[in-house]
Amino acid sequence: MREQVQSEVQAKAEQKSDLIEVQKQYAKQYRVSVHQWSYGRLMANIHS
Repeated sequence: MREQVQSEVQAKAEQKSDLIEVQKQYAKQYRVSVHQWSYGRLMANIHS
């Protein structure tokens, strides 16, 4: 599963730019945004 998610992020980064640095920055920002949960969302998921 981890490899699948990583390949999806890499594919999206490659679509954004041909520059390696831009791709790395996009991938990093994407991973950070995916792992940021608000307290409200966390509570709602725990309750469900």
